[in-house]
Amino acid sequence: MALQKEVESLRKLEPVTGVLTFAEFMERAKLLFSGMKRRKETGYYIICELHMDSKDPQYKKRVVYEKMVAKLLDSTRKNYDLVGNYGGHRAIILLTNTNQSGVEVVLDRFYKKIAEDRSLKPELFDITVNELAIDEWEQFEKVISPLRGGKAV
Repeated sequence: MALQKEVESLRKLEPVTGVLTFAEFMERAKLLFSGMKRRKETGYYIICELHMDSKDPQYKKRVVYEKMVAKLLDSTRKNYDLVGNYGGHRAIILLTNTNQSGVEVVLDRFYKKIAEDRSLKPELFDITVNELAIDEWEQFEKVISPLRGGKAV
């Protein structure tokens, strides 16, 4: 059992979705953050949360979560942005070197991909956009980590 927990803590990607684990997201975000700070770039982080009826079976929530993550991965710039598991059927996205217009482009892509899938509805997703207006990594970490709550799905 201890070995399995250790293996899970070292995992970089969720096996099914291919999204970054929260630990890996934070590790890569730290590197991107220092580069953004040095180059005086702006960025945003987005939290996308799945809202389903508590009566819905767990497997259905998992399937919709997997679809949500796939749409988010397809909506971001693979070599510049990060998408990570934020626990509790939530994902966190870090958009680097962008402005509000860039955020809108990503969200438009996401909602277009949602519209293409008849099993998904926009109202299933609660999206919160935050400007990355923090000067130090430790400040960002203090803001993000407590908000995560729950255990990664």
